[in-house]
Amino acid sequence: MTSSGSTANNTGTVTDYTPGAAITIDPGTGRPVHFVIGDKVQVLGPDGKVIANTDVKKNARVHLRLVQQGDRTVVDQINVEELK
Repeated sequence: MTSSGSTANNTGTVTDYTPGAAITIDPGTGRPVHFVIGDKVQVLGPDGKVIANTDVKKNARVHLRLVQQGDRTVVDQINVEELK
């Protein structure tokens, strides 16, 4: 995970996803990491265009942008690197 100021990034393969609620990714360590989805999450496809949050599928490679929202860290952007 990389961070800059109040944002951080994480990349991995989706192991579980509930649109609007939570996403779990495996960053390549074999140890999945769970994240809460923010209220205003933006989902982008490989071409950088907005796609439906239901287009994120298990086993898709994603890049997450994380931000502080009050006292918790949430995902505010999901970049799908490859649609499965």
